[in-house]
Amino acid sequence: MYEPMEVARSLQVNALISVIDAVRPKAFYFSGEIHDFWELVFVKEGYATATGEERVFRLSPGQLLFHKPMEFHKIRSEGDSSPHLIILSFSASGRGMDFFREKCFFLDSNLASEYQSCAEECSRAIAAFNNGSAEYAALSERSAVCVEHFLLNLMDSGEKGDLQSPTEDEIRYRTAVSVMNSHCSENLSVEEIAELCGLSASTLKRSFARFSDKGIASVFRTLKIRRAMELLSDGASAVEVAEKVGFAEPAYFHSVFKRETGMTPLNYKKSKTGKRT
Repeated sequence: MYEPMEVARSLQVNALISVIDAVRPKAFYFSGEIHDFWELVFVKEGYATATGEERVFRLSPGQLLFHKPMEFHKIRSEGDSSPHLIILSFSASGRGMDFFREKCFFLDSNLASEYQSCAEECSRAIAAFNNGSAEYAALSERSAVCVEHFLLNLMDSGEKGDLQSPTEDEIRYRTAVSVMNSHCSENLSVEEIAELCGLSASTLKRSFARFSDKGIASVFRTLKIRRAMELLSDGASAVEVAEKVGFAEPAYFHSVFKRETGMTPLNYKKSKTGKRT
């Protein structure tokens, strides 16, 4: 008599989103975005500074940074460097993915080679899908398995990135974003945010400008919309959400949400909850 052994899968790649393999110029600056899937940033050559929420990372060759879903993040070239970045985005599920939240790793030569092979596999699958090729189904399945295998190997390696101690400006930036995240339900001015950080408004603005081309008020608004997206995904109404993220007028919330996301609150909610209703 054979007794079946149940296979417990800790993680699963459900969809491929994009692959970017490019050398960025010295003055490169990406101002940031929010999305509901994972993004991996690998520095093959050169140096870059990336931010994710209140985290700031100065990335060196061989480092791989994970951005979790719904994390506001941005990246720029560091100094005179023209960094070669390989960025892989995908949707995934499973308790195993929690391991990678807010993580940065240093990849040895084997893991770096495996990651680049995964990116190439995913790029071929995405190209086949975009071109309407019948091969995309088999290619996408193989790519998903490839990414899962890499993630499991990375989980076993334990090779965390060797990160530098934060500068004063980085600490101020982290503190400001943390304060804004904690006060998304309030309508705070820049001066009030600075006071909660224990800083003058001018000092906070100067430190903040090193890591964002958006002003403090603009980033606060973006974080409010990120929180609104989470609440809408959980089934809350647009009127309820507007109040919970500090908008006195639902109509103004509707306008800001559409400008930030390209969708109305109702359409966004339908896109996230439609399968469960």
